[in-house]
Amino acid sequence: MDTQDYLADLKAKLASSALVMTIDIIQEYATPTQGFFRARLRLCNHDFLEVAEFFQSRQARIQTTEYRYQF
Repeated sequence: MDTQDYLADLKAKLASSALVMTIDIIQEYATPTQGFFRARLRLCNHDFLEVAEFFQSRQARIQTTEYRYQF
């Protein structure tokens, strides 16, 4: 899986989750070797969750190198 595919898969999983009502993508990018995703989610119980993830492609695998979430 490359970084573009990983980012697309991440967004698809969030969009199809029954727990997530809305997704506001703040920032995203993917180069051949690394990527970043930051979004604000409104959950079905009306709670707010902000998530961020920095990931890299190493030896044909995607590895999360940093992440953050605020509930």
